[in-house]
Amino acid sequence: MGVLASVVTGRGWRWSGRLGRIANRCGSGESGQTMVEYGLILAVVAVVVVGAIITLGHGLNGIFGSVNTDLG
Repeated sequence: MGVLASVVTGRGWRWSGRLGRIANRCGSGESGQTMVEYGLILAVVAVVVVGAIITLGHGLNGIFGSVNTDLG
């Protein structure tokens, strides 16, 4: 069955279908909590990487600009 449907059970929401099995595994117990924590860590790392790239980009732009001025 390719349709994703939800059913309320005594233990909470359960999903059916292939995506439902993934959602049930990710959302059950502490594994869902761990996945959220990994997602937050990944988001922080991404923000730091983007900030570093922007900072280095401005610095490198200044260096190459001065080299261009000296050569030109």
